[in-house]
Parts: sequence; C-alpha cells; structure tokens
Amino acid sequence: MGEPNKSKELRKKRVRLQQYTISVCCLALMVFIMVWVVNVALTGRNIQTAEPSSSRSEQADVKDSSVKKDDSESNTGNESKKADDSGDSEAAVESQSSGSEESGGDSSASEISDDFADAVFIGDSRTVGLGMNTDRPKATFYASTGLNVDTIETSETIILDNGNYGTVYDALKQKQFGRVYVMFGINELGWPYPDVFQEKYEAVINKIKELQPDAVVYVQSILPVSSLALSTNSVFTNENVDNFNLYVQNAAANTGSVYLDVASSLKDENGALPIEASTDGIHLIREYCMKWMDYLAENS
Repeated sequence: MGEPNKSKELRKKRVRLQQYTISVCCLALMVFIMVWVVNVALTGRNIQTAEPSSSRSEQADVKDSSVKKDDSESNTGNESKKADDSGDSEAAVESQSSGSEESGGDSSASEISDDFADAVFIGDSRTVGLGMNTDRPKATFYASTGLNVDTIETSETIILDNGNYGTVYDALKQKQFGRVYVMFGINELGWPYPDVFQEKYEAVINKIKELQPDAVVYVQSILPVSSLALSTNSVFTNENVDNFNLYVQNAAANTGSVYLDVASSLKDENGALPIEASTDGIHLIREYCMKWMDYLAENS
C-alpha cells in the first residue's frame, strides 16, 4: 500500500508545481502588460498599422511634341555652342521642375488673353522652355536644344505632322501662320565675328519670310543672363548679350522685320537676369517665361 500512496503524492506535487509555474507566468505577463500600458500612457506613443507607402509627388514627363534634342554640331561652332549644349541638356529638367514649383501660385497664365493660336515660335532651348512653361497649347513651337542660325537649315530635330523628323524649314512648309517669333543668339555668343552671325541671321529671316509670306515676323532680342551663367562658360555675360543684340537689331531692320526688345522686360536694376529667374543663369523658370509671354502679348 505504501507504493501507491507514494506515487499519488508525487503526482500531486507535479500538478502543484505546474500550477505554480503557470500562475507565476501569468502574473509575470500581467505585470509586463501593465508596465507597457503605463509606459505608453506616459510617453504618448501612437500605435500605427503599417500602410503601403505612396509617392508624395509625381513629376510629369513634359515633352514638347515638336522638339527633339539636336545632337549635331556645326563645324563653324566653338566653345560657346558646346558650353550651351551642356547647359541646354538641363533645359527640359528645369522646365519640368520650375513648372511644378510655380503652377500652384502663378495666376498670370489665365491673365494673358492671347492664345497665340496663329503663331509659331522658332528658336533654341530657351524657346523650348517657353513652350513647356506657358500653357499655350494652341501655339506652335519649332525649337530644339542647341539650334542656331548656322544649323537651322540642316538640323532635323522637329517632329513633322507625318511623324517624321525634319528641319524648321520643312515644318514651316506644312501650314501658314499669322505671326512668327524668332529668337537666336545665346548659342552664338562665342562666335568671333558677330557680323557673320548677323549675315546668317538675316538669311534665316529671309528664308522664313519666303516660306511664310503673309506672316508678320518678330525678331526677339537675346535674353539677359545672370551671374550663374558664368559657371557654364565665360562668354555668357550681359555685356556680350547687349553687343550681340545690336546685330540682332540690324538683322531685323535689314529684313523688314519687327524687333522686340524682350530683354528689357526681364532685366533687373543692374541690367542682368535676376538670380531667382533661373537655376543656371540662362534658362527661365515658369514665372519668368510668363513674363516673357506677357511682353509678347502686349507688344505684338
């Protein structure tokens, strides 16, 4: 009889030990929970469930339907055109970023009543930026990065109505416009002979007049630059811009075209482009593109 009683006692001890262990664990868990709750209350932590992250902002890949980067370089070009080509490679990026920065608070777009539906804009990367930043979908832009008065005849960088690429002259043969706005000169600032620039510019204007006989041709002054432009190339100074603008004026006068001093509407008190108008000193952000477009609406 002694053995069965001893066995029962052992089983009872085991059960009591298990119950004790369970009780201790439960007590410890309760203490942990209480401490955790108190800690949350004191530190003010928020318990959040993980949510899929979403992009906070999206930048539209803005592309001008009539624009393609000009990879060709004229043999008569020099370091100015090469330097501007490197600066121009950022033009599209700047246009996109500046557009998103300014779109929220810039009401000038709606204030310009002229939709420029009868107009075509011809030029280099600055004109590309004008097309991207001024909300004028009815206007036509035949412009490309790096374009100048020497390459306009051969540079096939414009998307034609048939989907192929052609020159500005090819594009101008497609339809007639009431107004033609031309701007060249920033890529030619390093040319050693400004009179050659004027001669070639006059040839460009005369060709445009030949292709658009009923249009009024407006020759725009070269826009000013800011001190930031010097980091791109030493030729980018306002003294150089002002000097070349004299040749632009001559080209307009000699071809019977209308000269527009757009530069005057964008200069600060020192005769330069304001620092805040551009991230590289050459290409304009949206706000200043709108100032440019506003000047054209009021003066043409």
